[in-house]
Amino acid sequence: MKSILFITNDVIGDSTAGPGIRYRELGAAFARRGHRVTVMGRCPSFATPQPFAYVTLSALNLIKHVRRNDCVVFRGGGPLTTLLLMLFARRAVLVSDIYAFTQFEVPHIIPRSFRERLVTDIRKRFHVFKMQLYGEFCRHFWVANERQMHFLQGMFYGIDASPESRTITVVPFGYPSAPPERTRNAVREVMAGILRGDFLLIWGGGVWDWLDPITLVEAMAIVRKQEPRIKLLFLGIQAPSGGIPARGEQLVQKARDLGVLNVNVFINSSWVPYSDRINYLLEADAGVSLHQPSLETRYSFRTRNLDYLYCRLPMIHSDGDVWADIIRKDRIGIVVPPGDVQAVADAILRMHRDRAMLASMKQNIQLRSQELTWDVIADRATRSLGPDGAEQKPSLPWLILILVHRYSLFALQSCFAFLRAVRLR
Repeated sequence: MKSILFITNDVIGDSTAGPGIRYRELGAAFARRGHRVTVMGRCPSFATPQPFAYVTLSALNLIKHVRRNDCVVFRGGGPLTTLLLMLFARRAVLVSDIYAFTQFEVPHIIPRSFRERLVTDIRKRFHVFKMQLYGEFCRHFWVANERQMHFLQGMFYGIDASPESRTITVVPFGYPSAPPERTRNAVREVMAGILRGDFLLIWGGGVWDWLDPITLVEAMAIVRKQEPRIKLLFLGIQAPSGGIPARGEQLVQKARDLGVLNVNVFINSSWVPYSDRINYLLEADAGVSLHQPSLETRYSFRTRNLDYLYCRLPMIHSDGDVWADIIRKDRIGIVVPPGDVQAVADAILRMHRDRAMLASMKQNIQLRSQELTWDVIADRATRSLGPDGAEQKPSLPWLILILVHRYSLFALQSCFAFLRAVRLR
């Protein structure tokens, strides 16, 4: 039995996004395998007992808990969290979980104020700095797909950190092993304007700034003229932390300007609790995920698509990422060119009208239904942790010297970012 600590800088609990969901599910899966598990994150809140312990992410809690555990799996974190992990997780097996390449997400954030522009600029620099630290001090990495693995191998080579000395394991996102069960009516005849016989599309995750919901809304304006009973529901635009991304604000305004808001485009402004999301997904006919071409797209692994698979929903998905390859190969949806409004509208209409094709896609999803369960993924993740015992780490004086040097450079870069933001203000 190992003692394992999962750390995320995201919210964990009943209302949570990707990182919180990942560690909630992996934590439970590891606990079922007899390990002692603690999950650390922001604002922990669970209405029901969990098979793992959970604590609030803070400097004191981090220092205390990393010393108590054999293995520390971490995802995200700012300058202080990263520094404390490098200093105090010296006796543990340290696993950097970078299933979502945040360094490619941050450049797409739309700043709405001087402060946001400054923070975004500093975050861009910090993510580059942090990846270099990981490459130097971490030996174990989890990624979501082989594209991410290849990127890491190239990065290690570029900073003269031998790729052969690192263990990089593909540990993707998943879904529960038990079949989804509907516990209440959530959409049809409940939300005004969505009726029992409508063809319902669902956008199942957040509306982050690096995604493309605008193209979908424009396509729905075209669809409305031909098939007014095709409806679209955005499951939530407010993040669990409380903020609404700039893209979410743009989405609402675009739907209002096109005259489709609450006509055939419906937007749930709050965040649906994790356990309740299934009720919404099981009432849908298909799922949608769109994005523009970018590095974020190329190395992404769209977590919302796992919910679509779990609930047997064929997908309409933009080209350019690994999911586009999976969807084409397994014939579980329609891949469209990024940003092509007419192609998205045509795909929606085709999926609505060709019910034989829709049924075939659902059957194809059924055939691969057990490949990405959290239990299968946890087995793979467990094997990647290696034997018990501490890893060889740099001496503490040498580690401190390197960290002082690295953080001094980052501080200078942050000052430069501040001066640049002031000049552009």
